[in-house]
Amino acid sequence: MDINIVIISDRDELHLLESALAGMQGYNIQIHRSIFDGLFELKKIPANLIIVDIEGLESSSNEILAAINQVSPESQIIIVSGSSNGKMSKAHNANMKLNNDNVICSFSHPLLFDRLSKTIKEYAKKKSRRTHCHSRA
Repeated sequence: MDINIVIISDRDELHLLESALAGMQGYNIQIHRSIFDGLFELKKIPANLIIVDIEGLESSSNEILAAINQVSPESQIIIVSGSSNGKMSKAHNANMKLNNDNVICSFSHPLLFDRLSKTIKEYAKKKSRRTHCHSRA
């Protein structure tokens, strides 16, 4: 089963994730450098998983999450935020998760690609198990 992943970020480092996952089968990855491009594509082809770097985007995190939920309500979301020193307010992080059931986790900069890749792989396993269980019923 293929997992459609959309990455929305204007940071070059997040785009390295495409290279990290490129060798693995079952992942279709699209990268968009603006929230507008990402939302436009999500309207056409929904994603299973959206990785959005809210730090460099023009809108607030709540506006971004609301827009994503409107065009792709079934998608799960991984938030990347924080300054380049890796600091993100725990209250801000908790607020994003509380206000959005689709947020499965969040990461701060600098990104640890092994942790992010592991999270994506765990999501793919869970999705595969759920799909497999539903198809047997």
